[in-house]
Amino acid sequence: MKQLHTMPLNCEKFLSSRHVRRMRWDERGAYLILLTEAWLEGARLPKDYEEIRRLLGIDDDAAWRRIKRFVLDRMFESSEDGLWLYNRTQVQVYEDVRQRAERLSNRQAAAARARWSKTRGESGTDVSGAEQQERAEGLEGSGGDASAMPRHSHGNAYKKRKEKKDLPPSPRGGNESAEEGGGKNGPSAEGLEVAARLTAVLGRHREMVYTPREIEVWARACDGLRRRGVSAAKQMEMIEWLDQHFGDDFMPGISSPAHWRQKWGALLDARDRDPGMRKKRSKRDIDRALVAQRRAEATRRAEAERNEKRMAEVAAAVAERRAEFEAWLDAEGTSIERMMWEQHKVVTAATWPAAERFLSASGDRGRAAAGTTVSAV
Repeated sequence: MKQLHTMPLNCEKFLSSRHVRRMRWDERGAYLILLTEAWLEGARLPKDYEEIRRLLGIDDDAAWRRIKRFVLDRMFESSEDGLWLYNRTQVQVYEDVRQRAERLSNRQAAAARARWSKTRGESGTDVSGAEQQERAEGLEGSGGDASAMPRHSHGNAYKKRKEKKDLPPSPRGGNESAEEGGGKNGPSAEGLEVAARLTAVLGRHREMVYTPREIEVWARACDGLRRRGVSAAKQMEMIEWLDQHFGDDFMPGISSPAHWRQKWGALLDARDRDPGMRKKRSKRDIDRALVAQRRAEATRRAEAERNEKRMAEVAAAVAERRAEFEAWLDAEGTSIERMMWEQHKVVTAATWPAAERFLSASGDRGRAAAGTTVSAV
């Protein structure tokens, strides 16, 4: 059985533990370190406090006494023979994980045996009983690991090697198919020119020398970008910028022909973020900005004209209603001023009783003021 290197940790149970909540931060760290060390030793620690202190790297005596009291004495128990310390919960988890690992390993070993016997039977190769016994013993000696068995028969392996001979060798920097290139006749002349410049730049910065075969693969990637609408001139311009900023923080890594195609958008974004490129905008970008500015100004003028038209319509409607009202006043033989005066008298008559009570309470001075007001009315 192989050593178990992965320790499962129930985070919710760990953090909700009453003892863990009362620990200080250094005590929690010491507790986790001891749990991991115990896991690698089979869920137990040697009962050697000096060795444990060295393991934790504690020099202060007060800190060691505190950690020994609240971590070792509280969270670990001593074995019956007095040689080991163990955590009861960790022992249960370790045993459960070990049993599951053994069951999985046995299933994989059985599947490997079945696969091996099946593939040997299909290939028509006879395997003697002694050889089968020897392989079975080797499998059991490997801890039941399925990787100890061959993954395929010799017949299948020979077939795969034969199929691989028909494929071109995988060049350094990525695999490319003929479909990514310039067609059955290989990459185009423009693609080769761009690839030659690109590999020269990358080779100078990485201290590498690309072979003609590798340059052809890069040329196919350049042709793939050309089919997507990226001209050779744009690629050459990007290569010159890449040469100046190779290795910068905002520069995406280009290590294979596939990266040159796939990360083209990232290269454009990186070039836009470059402060130097913001000052070197092309004439086309400037023309686009001017066109957008003219369109915005035209939109604002059109909106202002629409607002003026609406205001004129509202003013005309108000004037028309006023003219109709004045015509009605003429027909009634009155005016706006007289209507307002009649309304004033109605309001005064309605509020006069309350005003008279107020004036009577104010004395002679209030009555004199009231007489003046009434006479004026």
